[in-house]
Amino acid sequence: MALRNATAHAVQLQAKGLPLTLLEELQARLTEFEAQRTRVAAARRHHITASTLLDATTMEFAQIIQLLGFHYRLTYRTDTAMLAA
Repeated sequence: MALRNATAHAVQLQAKGLPLTLLEELQARLTEFEAQRTRVAAARRHHITASTLLDATTMEFAQIIQLLGFHYRLTYRTDTAMLAA
């Protein structure tokens, strides 16, 4: 907003001694800032999605391990040497 106001009054600002290139540099920096902010937001969304998938996968693995333990105990319930291994 302030940059638009300054750009609208660029001639007056230049008459007061402000270099015209300063507004162009400021616009370029603001554009780069917005692009970086967009990249950061995308990276954050990607991280959250990956964390959610990792949590779900971890829970699935835990369930599989529990089922394998149950299966192992059931299969070798009479063989104490195998159960101890």
